[in-house]
Amino acid sequence: MKMKFLIIGAGMIAQSAHIPNLLRLGETIVGVVDRNFDRARRVAEQFGISRYWDDYFMAIDGSGADAVVVATPTKFHYPITMAALRAGKHVLCEKPPAMTAAEAYEMAEEAERRGLILMYGLHRRFRDDALAAKEAIERGELGDVYFARVRWLRSRGAPGGWFCRKALAGGGPLFDIGVHTIDLGWWLLGKPKLKEVYGFGFQRIGAKGVDLERGHQPSDVREGLDREIWFDVEEHAGGFIVFEDGQVLSYEVSWLLNDRDDFRVTICGDKRGLSFPPLEFYEGDRVIFDGREEGEAHFRLTQEFVRAVSSGRQELRIGADGWDGYTIMVMLERASRFL
Repeated sequence: MKMKFLIIGAGMIAQSAHIPNLLRLGETIVGVVDRNFDRARRVAEQFGISRYWDDYFMAIDGSGADAVVVATPTKFHYPITMAALRAGKHVLCEKPPAMTAAEAYEMAEEAERRGLILMYGLHRRFRDDALAAKEAIERGELGDVYFARVRWLRSRGAPGGWFCRKALAGGGPLFDIGVHTIDLGWWLLGKPKLKEVYGFGFQRIGAKGVDLERGHQPSDVREGLDREIWFDVEEHAGGFIVFEDGQVLSYEVSWLLNDRDDFRVTICGDKRGLSFPPLEFYEGDRVIFDGREEGEAHFRLTQEFVRAVSSGRQELRIGADGWDGYTIMVMLERASRFL
């Protein structure tokens, strides 16, 4: 059954991923919403979408959409998602899930109570290498998996704009890219039950200024609407997450760090280990090269959301649902105590 989708937030991720992915799948996008009315109009016209608004309440009520994609700054994830759920709409919400674990809990509870799908934009679960790693782990190839290490370092990649303002973003790289790495490690470990989080954080470079010509800038920065240097979040964070069954997840993320850029996931079991990208398996000093890397991760995420919405089934096969989002927010919130 074909469904109708409404896009709320017409920035970079909507333009580069959500809208093209839905159109590629042949889905109907009934409208675009953005607080910047000119941007909403421009993006709608660019993709051949007939309607646009700058008021998400009006759009949710008047668009006739079955499902909503929320692609706004983090501060607005909770109110928009709750408004959509209360109106009976399925929701795909960008990461991080919310500003707080309490907000994420309410979002998950509301979706469950109404029998609606709530999925988060944690697309790195859908990477080719991550999916192959998950299958190998579930087949028992690694044995008893007990340790994960996740790292995403950018030497000079602070986005600027709302990403660097705690009141809008909730945090710096911990909330922006740390949410991806922590979720990926936790998912590969089998989503064990959380025990405790230990961490650290630094702000040594960003306070001196941010190069707005580098990094993954939000639309306001790219369009020249927000060139103010405002940086009140951490720029480098890391730590350990300990789970009740004894598994440990080590994480480290940065936007600004005098180190080489690096994204790597490592999982260790008592028989074998693996890391990616590219995907490799380890057994003592023996290395087995697989070579798989990212693939069309974001497109696969959209596919799963569309299939779930179209079929009406609440359980997601791979994607992060509302309760996954709540657990991830608990981990982020506890890690934030050390920033």
